[in-house]
Amino acid sequence: TVVIVTADHGEGLMEHGYLMHGLGVYEEEVHVPLLMRWSGQLPAGRRIAEPVMLNDVLPTVLSFAGTSAAAGDVPGINLHAVISGRESISSDRLVFMHRRHYADMYANAALPGMYSAENEPEAIHLLGQQYAVRKGRWKYTISPELGVQELYDLERDPGELDDVSAEEPGISESLKGDLERWVGEQRRPVEPGAVLLDGDREALKALGYIE
Repeated sequence: TVVIVTADHGEGLMEHGYLMHGLGVYEEEVHVPLLMRWSGQLPAGRRIAEPVMLNDVLPTVLSFAGTSAAAGDVPGINLHAVISGRESISSDRLVFMHRRHYADMYANAALPGMYSAENEPEAIHLLGQQYAVRKGRWKYTISPELGVQELYDLERDPGELDDVSAEEPGISESLKGDLERWVGEQRRPVEPGAVLLDGDREALKALGYIE
C-alpha cells in the first residue's frame, strides 16, 4: 500500500494581512507537505530539498503502478526515481503559482487583503489575478491589475517581507519572461463545440469555481 499525505493549500495567519487561504501566492499558502510511504519500496527518511508540485503526484503514482501516461498527456514529473535516489531535480526548476480573480465573489468591497472580524471574510475584495514563479532561491510575483511586482530571496527572506525587485532588476525581468510564457501557455482556446453539462455546471458552482 502506498500512502501519500499532502494538502491543496496552506493558510494565511496574518503574515501578509489576511486570515484565510486562496487570497495570495505567498509561501504560507503554497508551501504544503508532501509525504510518501511505500514499505519496502521507498527509502525511509529521505528528504527532497528541491521544490516539487502537486501535479507531480499523478505521474509518480502511475510509475508506482508500473505504468505511465503518454508523453505530454499528464503535467508534472515522475518523482519515483528521485525518491529512490536514481535521479535528481534541477535546483533551477520553474515552479508556477496562480491566484484567480475573486472580486465578484465578495459583495462588500474593502481594500485588497483586508480582513475584518466584524464583517467576516466577505469583506475581502481582491482586484485582478496574481501569478508567481519560483526558481531556486528566487520567487517573483506579479499582480497585473494592481501594477505590482515583487521579488523575494527565499533563502535570506523566507517570510517574503523584503521586496528586492528594485535591487535585482535583471532577475525580475528574467523571471517575468518565464512567467508570461507560462501564462500564455495556460490560456488555450476552448475546443469548438465544447459543452459544459448542466450537472457539471451546478457541481462547479457549488464549489465556487463558477458563478
